[in-house]
Amino acid sequence: VGATSRGLPVLSLPIPDPTYADIHASPRATLSFSEASLPSMVTPGGLTCGGRDAEDPTCARLHLHGNLRAITDPAEVARAEQSLGARHPFAPWLAQGGAHTGGTYYTIVLDSLTFLDYYGGPAKLSVAEYLAVPPPAEDGAI
Repeated sequence: VGATSRGLPVLSLPIPDPTYADIHASPRATLSFSEASLPSMVTPGGLTCGGRDAEDPTCARLHLHGNLRAITDPAEVARAEQSLGARHPFAPWLAQGGAHTGGTYYTIVLDSLTFLDYYGGPAKLSVAEYLAVPPPAEDGAI
């Protein structure tokens, strides 16, 4: 969260979730994010991506490809709980060990990524370049 962000998402997967079973069978995953989901990109009228269609090539999308890795180090688990608690204040159970059904926190070990932000195909961006980007300012400004 904020200044401590490493650019890699953290997921909480409860044991009954089918994704939990899938990840145990094969940890390969692609996580996709869209600029349309950013609150700063929602117009006063409620249109996403600044009024553009979410599938418009100028509405950025990031796809992270790699293997999901269970977070087991106690310090990393505490950081995951703190981060998820801060980002999801209406789900306080995320900051207290996850779902009542049990589960595990995961992050992704990146193999590659695809960043689409304009016409003409994906931007040329390596994993090292992506991970080198500093976190946003604490006030949320980019």
